Amino acid sequence: MYLKIGGAVRYLRTDLDAWLDSKRRTAIYDFANDNRRAQAAAS
Repeated sequence: MYLKIGGAVRYLRTDLDAWLDSKRRTAIYDFANDNRRAQAAAS
C-alpha cells in the first residue's frame, strides 16, 4: 500500500520490508538461474 502526498510516494514499512525480503539473494549471480529454478518449481 502507498500514499501519494504532494510529489512524494510513501510506502508502509512492512510492505517495503516484505518486498526487500522477496528480492534477497544468496549470491550476486543467482539472477542467472531464476528461469531454470522457476521452471523446475512449476514441473
